[in-house]
This record gives sequence, C-alpha cells and structure tokens, in this order.
Amino acid sequence: MKRLGLRREAKRRPGVGSGSGNPAWKGGRRTRSDGYIAIWTEDGERLEHQVVMEKHIGRKLVSGEVVHHRDRNKKNNEITNLELMTQSEHAKIHAMEMHSARYEK
Repeated sequence: MKRLGLRREAKRRPGVGSGSGNPAWKGGRRTRSDGYIAIWTEDGERLEHQVVMEKHIGRKLVSGEVVHHRDRNKKNNEITNLELMTQSEHAKIHAMEMHSARYEK
C-alpha cells in the first residue's frame, strides 16, 4: 500500500491513546519550562495556581487578575501562599523587589 502512496489507518482500541488510557500518562500534571506547574482539566491545560485560586474564590479569574506566589516559589501552590491581585499591583510588587535587590549589593 505504501508503494501506491496510500496510508493504512491505524486501528485504535477505545480508551487507549489519550489521557489515563495512555501508558505514558503521568497523572495530568507537569512542570513547564518556565517553572510553573500545569494540570490537565476539562478546559485543557491550565496553570495549577490559577485553578487553585479559582476553586478558593468560587469563580473563574477575570481579565486583569493575577495570582501571585508570596514566597516566589512557582511550585508552591498552597492557597496560603497564593494572593489574588490586579496586574498593576503585581507589577508594583516585582518592581519594588527589583529596586531593593539592586541597592542591597
């Protein structure tokens, strides 16, 4: 068939190949290259700290809202380490940290 330029359709077993049916499935949780933990939800891949905050406040985040890690550890997604704020407030926190770090040397 290959010589004729035709491809053979792969036979798939139901429930095998995606999600928990895949032998390579690791529980739907991974660490991204930027250090944040991503989880697989019904909405697709999401950042775990955002999902934790949404469950805590009982709604989805709206545009302009940011979840800040108080200890700056991107993997510590305990609700006690997370703080909901605006993008503007978040930028000010990190600007102050950068400013103070520059003059502490």
